[in-house]
Amino acid sequence: MPKLPVTVDYDFYAAMAAATSAEYADSYLSGAELYRGKLLPRTHIAWERLKDSTAAMGVIRKHGVTLREPPYFTADRMDQLQGRAA
Repeated sequence: MPKLPVTVDYDFYAAMAAATSAEYADSYLSGAELYRGKLLPRTHIAWERLKDSTAAMGVIRKHGVTLREPPYFTADRMDQLQGRAA
């Protein structure tokens, strides 16, 4: 059972948890977006951990998913995000 919000298809999450661990799936899939066969992790750490794990990449390939690198936050991006909160 996930401890963090599952933001990808539950079957994909369950396959990742079975291949790695529930903690791994929670950590690196929470906040990720899975849309039209593309997985966009929320952070670069998550992207690095997923791409460096043979088990995780096996799940990604088995599901026909492409792992995408998330954009880096920049000062301009932070200004945009802060402007939205105001």
